[in-house]
Amino acid sequence: MDRMTGLLAVTFLGAMVARAGADEVALDDDTLVGAPATYKNLTFYPLVARTAPVGPALGQYLVLDEGLKSGAVQVLEKGEGEVNRLTLKNRSQKPLFVMSGEVVIGGKQDRIIGKDSIIGAGETVDVPVYCVEHGRWTESGDGRRFRSAGSMADTQVRKQAAIKDSQSDVWREVAAKNGKRGLENQTGTYRQVATGGDVAKAIQPYSEKLDPALAAPLVVGMVVALNGRVVGVEQFAAPALFAKLRGKLARSYYVDALDQPVQAGATQPTVADMRGFVAKTAGGKEDVVVEHKAARTTRQEGKGVVGSKVVDEAAPAKPVYKAVYTNE
Repeated sequence: MDRMTGLLAVTFLGAMVARAGADEVALDDDTLVGAPATYKNLTFYPLVARTAPVGPALGQYLVLDEGLKSGAVQVLEKGEGEVNRLTLKNRSQKPLFVMSGEVVIGGKQDRIIGKDSIIGAGETVDVPVYCVEHGRWTESGDGRRFRSAGSMADTQVRKQAAIKDSQSDVWREVAAKNGKRGLENQTGTYRQVATGGDVAKAIQPYSEKLDPALAAPLVVGMVVALNGRVVGVEQFAAPALFAKLRGKLARSYYVDALDQPVQAGATQPTVADMRGFVAKTAGGKEDVVVEHKAARTTRQEGKGVVGSKVVDEAAPAKPVYKAVYTNE
């Protein structure tokens, strides 16, 4: 950490400590809402842990990019290949946390991970996925293996996988995003959106303005507003886990925001609005959508929103990850 970054972090934390007693900045008992950062139509509100977490939640999880890079994790076609299932082998000594929307390329078709989940150390499981390459069903140069694209699908594509369970809707959103970005390819792949230089250049102004808001110590997630309307709340159990994924997660919102109109004079949400957004899932039926060993992922619907939680029995005090999105 350079001197300027350190000074900014200290200033940020000092301000949060000074405000910690004020109820209006608390999203919940454990989490404060930091100062917003806005660029054009997109605003991030960093979520800051009141205290540093301890115990199993403290960064014990491997994530997909580092697991694939080290070889500790493999993602393979299931048997001769199934569009909506891949085999994931976690050969590491750590549990693996994967997120819905993470892009893996190779195999017979590029895919995105379908559900947030935890795969135990040494565990091999079949995971739900969605194809983001409509026009190919032949092995790539990597054979049955996949590698990480280093990115996550934009939020509209992510939501089709995470909460709508619709392959046709995923393809529709991929085609729409390729069309809006002017990206033509023979197989209808999302790969150019996920990894292409033109998209990276287009989102760079968002990244420069908004990334710093998420980089301070104790940040565990974010509230996201588009044109003044809350569209997502992302919370992790520990800063260490969020730090591993914040770049991919932020990028997913940048890519979506690129093609959304900027509404002049939009009023930013209050913390009461954010609490109300999260509270919409309260009382809704909670369904288990993924279960592996001692971990499970649940989904809960409310009026206009869908919530998701990933729970590890080794860290029972709070979900490892929880999110609420608009259901549209």
